[in-house]
Amino acid sequence: MRQREDQEFAIALNNMSEGNMTHADIQLIKSREKTSNEIPNEAIHLFSSSAGANNFNSIKLANTVTDEFISTAKDTIKSSSLTERSRENILEAVKGFKPSETQGMPHTLQLKTSIKYMVTVNISTSDGLVNGATGELMQVDTVSSGSESSGATMDEIRRTKSWKLCTFQAAA
Repeated sequence: MRQREDQEFAIALNNMSEGNMTHADIQLIKSREKTSNEIPNEAIHLFSSSAGANNFNSIKLANTVTDEFISTAKDTIKSSSLTERSRENILEAVKGFKPSETQGMPHTLQLKTSIKYMVTVNISTSDGLVNGATGELMQVDTVSSGSESSGATMDEIRRTKSWKLCTFQAAA
């Protein structure tokens, strides 16, 4: 459910974020509580910390037996004032950065087919690739080019408009 489709719920969430929930807001949220057994497998899980989300995602990936692909960032430096050695040192250091230090972009990303993914940064607003958009990875088409392969990572299935993101380097 999207918030724009349920104005009452959107208002309750906004009130919650501001710490100003009404009795009606609280009752609405409580009416949607589920036990862990009632939560559908495909439900999106929200966490208060990146650590919680990363832990859940690791467990989900480990328990999913489908094709796996590793997407590795191909970082570049555009500055012409750096020496080649400085560039190499910076690029090596960046590999160890946390996603919170790289605008939400991890250096490596484990992907498996049949798993639902959520975009966590705005990539292309005109294509709907915005923070919060979800899609299920249906397949990865790899095209070898030397030692690297590239492919499409995500097909959106929840909307009538389909999109593909074709910007990663995958280990074939």
